[in-house]
Order: sequence, then C-alpha cells, then structure tokens
Amino acid sequence: MKKFSLSSASPILFAAGVACVAAAWAAPAWAFTPFTVKNIEIRGLEHIAPGTVYNYLPIHIGEQVDDQKAQQAIKDLYSTGFFKDVTIARSDDNLLVIVQERPIISGIKMTGIKAFSKSEVNGTLKGVGLVDRHIFNRSVLDQVVHGLQEQYEGMGYYNAKIHVRVESCRVTG
Repeated sequence: MKKFSLSSASPILFAAGVACVAAAWAAPAWAFTPFTVKNIEIRGLEHIAPGTVYNYLPIHIGEQVDDQKAQQAIKDLYSTGFFKDVTIARSDDNLLVIVQERPIISGIKMTGIKAFSKSEVNGTLKGVGLVDRHIFNRSVLDQVVHGLQEQYEGMGYYNAKIHVRVESCRVTG
C-alpha cells in the first residue's frame, strides 16, 4: 500500500495550480483568433432595422477583428439603449451579432387622473420618451412616477397613490 504525504514542495505546486486555474477564469470565455470579416449577420431583430445596427456597429466587412474590437462593438451596441443582450460570435469568417431587443411600448393607458390633465401627463411622458413605438425603459418610468408623486404631495394630496402596471405581451404572427 502506497502512502501519500505532503512534502515541503507541495504548497508551491498547489499555489501554481491555483494560479493556472485563476488565469483560465480571468480570460474571456468567448475569445477567438483574429480574423478578417467576410460577412456580417445580425440575429434577433424584431422591431429595429438591420441598418440601425450596422450604423452603430464599429466593425465592417473586410476589417480585421480581434477580442478588443469585439468587446468595443458590444459596448457600442449596448450604449444605444436598444438592446438588453448583445453577443458577438464568429462562424468561419462571418461575424455574428446576436441581439435581444428591449421591449417596445405598444400603448399607454391612464385612469383616475384628476389633479392633472391627461394632455399634461402625456406631454411629460412624450418628453422623456415614454410613448407608443418607443423602447421601454423601466427606470425612466420609475422617475416619472416619483416626479408625479412629488407633484401630488406639493399640491397637498399626501394620500395620493400611483399604481403602475406593466404588461408584457408577445405578438405572434
């Protein structure tokens, strides 16, 4: 029967093993070898036109792409506010841009508003981009609700409550 014992060299080997594992985790999981783009394919679009994505994409056909350019492309597409997920991948010499769009506002319904006219509220919503056919941004809606609550309180309506219901629906065709 063999016995295994820890010698004084074991901690060094263990530390080297931990360093190798940590280095592997730190590397990007989707890293790819630099290549020249022959074609760009965009997947996942439902409402946004492909031309819009091409306008914001900092990579063009015929360019050399590496991890750094791919990361910049992801940042640039996210910064548009149109997408909640962006992935850049490679298939042979084709660049794949896979996106998941943020939801689009299909309608806004208001009930029970008495202290303000609906046109005033609609004007406020329009001013911040909460209108039909625009991209829905929950944080903007939360800011509007907070502002309306403050206005109600400023008018003496301390018990006024604002209830928001966001419905998600999937249109099938």
